Amino acid sequence: MSQQFDKIFNKYKEIFLGRQEEIKEFLIKYYEKDFNDNIIENVERFDTSERIKKSGFQKNLSGWRNLYKNIVVTSCVVIKGKQKRYDYKFYFVEEKLDKETIEIIDKAMNRSLMLKKNLKFEEAVTQIEEIIELIRIKEDQVFNKRLIDLKKEILDTKESYEKGLEDITKLEDEIEIYQENYDFKAIVSKCEKIIQISQAIRRRDLEKKYIENLEQTKQKTEIYKEIESLEKKVGLNRTNGKLEAAINNCEKILEISESIKRTDFIEKYSQLIESLKNEIIYSKENAEKEKDDQLRNELKELDEKINTNVDKNELEMALTHCEKSIRISELIGESSLIEKYTLILAEIEKKIVITEEMHEKSIQHEDLKVKIKNLNNQGLEALNKRDLGESLEKYKEIRNLLRNFI
Repeated sequence: MSQQFDKIFNKYKEIFLGRQEEIKEFLIKYYEKDFNDNIIENVERFDTSERIKKSGFQKNLSGWRNLYKNIVVTSCVVIKGKQKRYDYKFYFVEEKLDKETIEIIDKAMNRSLMLKKNLKFEEAVTQIEEIIELIRIKEDQVFNKRLIDLKKEILDTKESYEKGLEDITKLEDEIEIYQENYDFKAIVSKCEKIIQISQAIRRRDLEKKYIENLEQTKQKTEIYKEIESLEKKVGLNRTNGKLEAAINNCEKILEISESIKRTDFIEKYSQLIESLKNEIIYSKENAEKEKDDQLRNELKELDEKINTNVDKNELEMALTHCEKSIRISELIGESSLIEKYTLILAEIEKKIVITEEMHEKSIQHEDLKVKIKNLNNQGLEALNKRDLGESLEKYKEIRNLLRNFI
């Protein structure tokens, strides 16, 4: 529309004395439809400065339509220090058609607009072309301009519509590719563009379809964010040896994958669960082996200690080590070792008994020596006193002690 006004003001530039841009913007703001529907035949300037005395010097522009529907714009300016007022009159080309013909045109134009609204562009253009042909001989510039402008508007709309459909088709092809790669962020972006284009070309069906697609994609985005979070947990738990927790994470992913029919995920995480279960079994077996090896090493050390204890006659310590060796042999399930250390234990217990008996005998022997010594001293003392009876009695006691000891 601005181009049309530029042409008018360029054609009649000698007429205007200042404030051209302001006048142009004023006309666009208040009288654009008049200039759309009519053709400018002429523009004239009238000096109406004498009215300043009555109406005053108005800074703002003013305008009105006269009886002939022509538009007048009033502009007050200061030229060479003097206040001036000019009225600019824009003359439109008069209509030449009769009332009945104008009614036919109006109806045809309304039908054409309705067809355009319903996206039936070819029919709409046909309506306009028929009316243009109808009034050709009348040479009515006003309606001819209106019809030509409407035809151009319909064709421009058709071009925009077809371009919009072409863009939507390209976006739909891109969406298919992104769906194969599960690139939901890109799909959301493309759906939003399709919705915007669909609104512009008045395709409510496509708008509704891709609003639903957009919402579904956003829901899928959240689902896949949850899967991604669980995948990170699987990796972290597996690295930290928390294999049971990793399996629980995989089972949650499986449940989600089944709901969204991701067979590749189902296969992947079913296999991973089996792998993790095998890792648990291996881990347990490995732990048991390590424990078994540890117990066998401990048993070897105890065996060496038992031999050393026996050699040094540290029988109580040897007994303790032997009992512990039997318990370890039972833990590792070695019946031959259980039998071995049970026999060694019995031998050690026998030695302990013998040693204790010998120790007791030694104590008794020492006690006997003390008693015999005391009795001997008493016998000698009695003999020195010439008390033969007493002395003989003491030696009899010594004899009895020796008999009992033996």
